[in-house]
Amino acid sequence: MKINFLKKFFITFLFLLFTSGCNPTFDWRAYYDYENNWQAFFPGKTFKKKRNLDLLIDGVPTRLSMTQNSTKVNKMVFTIDCSELTNNKVKTSQLSKYLISSLEKNFKLKNKKKINKNIYIYSGVFPASKKPVVKIKLMTLIHEKEDFVIRGIVYGEYENFLHSEAMFFLNSIK
Repeated sequence: MKINFLKKFFITFLFLLFTSGCNPTFDWRAYYDYENNWQAFFPGKTFKKKRNLDLLIDGVPTRLSMTQNSTKVNKMVFTIDCSELTNNKVKTSQLSKYLISSLEKNFKLKNKKKINKNIYIYSGVFPASKKPVVKIKLMTLIHEKEDFVIRGIVYGEYENFLHSEAMFFLNSIK
């Protein structure tokens, strides 16, 4: 009886050990968006959301179609949004500046530091955080294309933020 129990226990233990080894925290997978011609590696299954926005950019009423792909892994959020201009009154450079300033305002970002040509890192707080305030780190990258802007964002609690994972994600955006 004891030998049967030990066999079952040992087999169960080995099964759990092997299955946990096959389930990494960051399960990087390639994602291709053929509609807007970009690709990236996401650390988990992505969720897609589309919406249309009416914005005032530099005093010009602008209609924007935004597609957002994101995933949350290990208390970090990995997002790529593609903002497509539906009129030619605003340039993509104006849209980029607007997206950066709205991100800085929404997350109360400060301590902006340039990491390389397109990637910036900030510290800030969660927009809807209650007391006590939750401090975050946020990294962002922006690519301008003909009539749309691709923005990569990674943020998470300050203590749990993994710089190397965020850099891998942002550098994978093409």
